[in-house]
Amino acid sequence: MKRLILLIVTLAAAATRLFAAHLCPSTGRVVDEQGKAVEYATVVLLKGTEQVAGMATDAEGRFALKAAPGEYTLLIQYLGFDPVKKPVRVEQENHLGDFVMRTSATGIESVEVKARLVRREADRFVVDVANAPAAIGKDGIELLERAPGVWIDGEKISINGKSGSKVYVNDRELRMEPEQLLTYLRSLRAEEIQKIEVVPTSGADYDADSAGGIIRITLKKRRENGVNGSVAFNTTQGEIVHRYNPSANINLHSGRVDFYASAWGSFGKDETTTGEQTRYEAADKELNAHSSMKGRNRSLGASAGAVVEIDGRNSVGAEFEYWRNRNGEPNDTYTDFRNAGTVTRTDSHFDKLDIRNNYSATFNYIRKIDTLGSTLKLLADYTRRETDSENDNFSRMTAPGATA
Repeated sequence: MKRLILLIVTLAAAATRLFAAHLCPSTGRVVDEQGKAVEYATVVLLKGTEQVAGMATDAEGRFALKAAPGEYTLLIQYLGFDPVKKPVRVEQENHLGDFVMRTSATGIESVEVKARLVRREADRFVVDVANAPAAIGKDGIELLERAPGVWIDGEKISINGKSGSKVYVNDRELRMEPEQLLTYLRSLRAEEIQKIEVVPTSGADYDADSAGGIIRITLKKRRENGVNGSVAFNTTQGEIVHRYNPSANINLHSGRVDFYASAWGSFGKDETTTGEQTRYEAADKELNAHSSMKGRNRSLGASAGAVVEIDGRNSVGAEFEYWRNRNGEPNDTYTDFRNAGTVTRTDSHFDKLDIRNNYSATFNYIRKIDTLGSTLKLLADYTRRETDSENDNFSRMTAPGATA
């Protein structure tokens, strides 16, 4: 048995080395229009729409990506610049050259502002959203897409090509389905975000299942008494897809009390119609098929919380969150099969409905132990999820001469 295990381990190691040996390092450099290095820009290598490799540029704007030889698309993103997208070929030990990023319409005004925009700390990148003119008007997804090493493919968020990345807002993990997570992040506005921290490799202070890295979003806190809020709405309209995404938030500060609440929604529909006609001339047969699939998505969520500073050292906070997702996919089809002048019709209906409800609540007590930043935190979390799925199917065949 030991020999068998040793053999398996040896073969696995050999396979890993063989695979790694076929990966070719491709290097390059990202600069601005003046030829100066763009540090901490996100560089991603894509095969179709799938991410193959990714990283953030260093202080000299350099990057090095490893991939199997072939044709790829290189995508470069950074806040304040227009994205760069170019086809590249990966070969053995090849240099892809310099890639020039052009300042966007709401770009960075000066080198000093740029220097404060992103800074590198021991284990993370920090995007100073509050002091970034280029961030004005953008939502949470647009900001993350331009944060160092972050890549969003429409379904998941990854850091430097590693899946399983987790997102925290004000030190609280967002335990949502991928679609709800992206919708919620899209509802956040740059004007309410203080900073974004990208931690590629999480330490012992996070869960063991966060090996894909951590994204920490810190929202702004009001320093003066008063109320502020925002309302946003965006939509996607196409021949097949129609989607509407409203969102709103409110923040109140009064003395030692902070209250905040937000709500968001995603309502969409899509319809796909297909048809098929096949003739068998020799056998005098014909097949006509038609299918219509309609998708209906109804997602919404709301959260509310409060933080009370008891004194200069002690504070308590509580938050409640609810989100609901409802997906329906009715599919109607019919098929007419003609055989020597007689027609047999088959009608089918398939209806799938998924409903998910999520309730979560959290309570925390924080005490500042000393003036060096040491704190004692007591946290309590409650999460409840309800899932309901329904399937409704039937088929009806009308034979020649029969009455439907």
